[in-house]
Amino acid sequence: MSQQEVQDAFRLRKVGPDEIYMWPQDIIDNTIKAYSLDLNGYTRGTPEGRYFAPANGPDCIEQIANQYGDCGVRTLVVSGPMFRTMDLTIAKDIKLEGTKTIQVRFDMLNVFDAVNFTPVVGQTNNAFNTTLGDYQITGANSGREVQLVFRFNW
Repeated sequence: MSQQEVQDAFRLRKVGPDEIYMWPQDIIDNTIKAYSLDLNGYTRGTPEGRYFAPANGPDCIEQIANQYGDCGVRTLVVSGPMFRTMDLTIAKDIKLEGTKTIQVRFDMLNVFDAVNFTPVVGQTNNAFNTTLGDYQITGANSGREVQLVFRFNW
């Protein structure tokens, strides 16, 4: 895959009410196959189509003598979904005698209660995982917060 194809494929994909992934199912399945190796070859079948291959495999042996990336790209950075939230603040300053004031403030964080999922690549320790659960999104940042603040300035 080209870098643009990888970027285009890295999107939220909801499978069920409790199952959300970042990669298409074919990439996950074939990457699991590609990383399921032993001395005799692939243990879960030969990967076909789109997948992330390990540095060393039947098709290429990585040579580490100052030539990282012989079997693929050296570094690949992919952007995840945009983090979205909208905050609202209403404040009123009440002037007292001299330079003294009281400020009453109402803050609402994440007004529209947007859910921001924590992207999961499926990679740990520079190798992709070989179980489907390791590709599943399990973390999210959501929830509206409201706070009322009183402040006395002198």
